[in-house]
Amino acid sequence: MIISKYDAHRDLAILRHDIAAIEFYELEASARGLKAGDNVVAIGYPAFGPGDKFNVRHGTVTSLPVKSAVQMIEVTQKLSQGMSGGPVIDADDAVVGIIHQGGPTEGRDFAIYVSALMSWLRKS
Repeated sequence: MIISKYDAHRDLAILRHDIAAIEFYELEASARGLKAGDNVVAIGYPAFGPGDKFNVRHGTVTSLPVKSAVQMIEVTQKLSQGMSGGPVIDADDAVVGIIHQGGPTEGRDFAIYVSALMSWLRKS
């Protein structure tokens, strides 16, 4: 994999790969707005090791703060190290966020709102 675009401020990267389209599942960005109390699911690979499968964590949105001019989503589920970059999906199985920060030493767990990604992609 090769990084084709990177934004240090938003902590986002777009990767280029040679994986055949039949070898992965493509998720759509959500068109709905979020609010506190909405159910969401975080998917990632915390502390991934041989034989592990992806981890699915159900929770809810607790707030929609703006941090350093980036729209974030705070969630109730623990977003462990290794889950960063994974999707947070809504009830329609569409991506509402990209896992950003969390874990046992963090007091709060955040994803970057997918609208911040889409805005960055439109500008670049």
